[in-house]
Amino acid sequence: MFSRVLVPLDGSSLAEQVLPYVKILSKGLGGQVELLRVIEPSPSASLINPAQETCWQRVPSGVDQDAEKYLTGVTSSLTGAGIQVSATVDHGDPASRIMATAEAPPGTLIAMSTHGKSGITRWALGSVANKVLHSTSNPLLMVRCCKDIVHPEIKLSAVIAPLDGSTLAQRILPHVARLANVMKIKADLVSVIPSVGQAPCRFEVLPASGDGPGWEVREQAKTYLDQAAEQLRRDGVSLVEGHVLQGHPAVAIIDYARSIPNSIVAMASHGRSGIGRWPLGSITDLVARNSEVPVLVVHTSEPASSKEK
Repeated sequence: MFSRVLVPLDGSSLAEQVLPYVKILSKGLGGQVELLRVIEPSPSASLINPAQETCWQRVPSGVDQDAEKYLTGVTSSLTGAGIQVSATVDHGDPASRIMATAEAPPGTLIAMSTHGKSGITRWALGSVANKVLHSTSNPLLMVRCCKDIVHPEIKLSAVIAPLDGSTLAQRILPHVARLANVMKIKADLVSVIPSVGQAPCRFEVLPASGDGPGWEVREQAKTYLDQAAEQLRRDGVSLVEGHVLQGHPAVAIIDYARSIPNSIVAMASHGRSGIGRWPLGSITDLVARNSEVPVLVVHTSEPASSKEK
């Protein structure tokens, strides 16, 4: 699934809210954890060389040492939990340096918090996370932080996998199987039938059987989820559920995940395949940026010769 977890931190407790999830995933899945503190030079510290017409930026004295000291403290908290950790201080644009560092070795998961800003010289977490989400090809775990607190321990009970009926969306299933098996949690597959005329803030879990308008579409969605569930069972997942929802796809996914305690959402991104299916990139983007539970985004691509019509 991945062999390295890159954890960008800006020195704030908001950014550190991803760490409990890094701990539980790293202990379950294994792999090296690398902490990254990117020092973003202040524009007010820019210097201009008239002879060369070049511009560079100066980092205030002592900032590197403070960053290294900070990372040493975070490293100790993780190594104490039995996790292999390394730490790096870098300079430049945070989003660019995060993506460049993640691309170096294969099999790297980026794990970071999003939303909020705390402290002078610290990142606008939402802005940096959004840039990474839209530009990286690496798997990305986004954890929304709401308060300036850190929960030292968390637990997971379910991985929710939204599927739209396309082969692109189904590429999340091997990751779901791995998470469910290693973490010993439930796999919860959901498909959303977009509603017409329904308020966007509402969603409905549709019954497993019945009749009435649109029932044929519901039955097709249920059959599709049953097939995906069977694939997970063949991969060793013992506890699998499937639910057909109705509503706006992103809102339904976000609200459903909120109703499942200790859950994590796992979604594919990019591309669109099939009439009536979700535009994966936009729905995943909305869920990743607004979900109250962590979201694992796995970027996928489709060969030009095999694109669905």
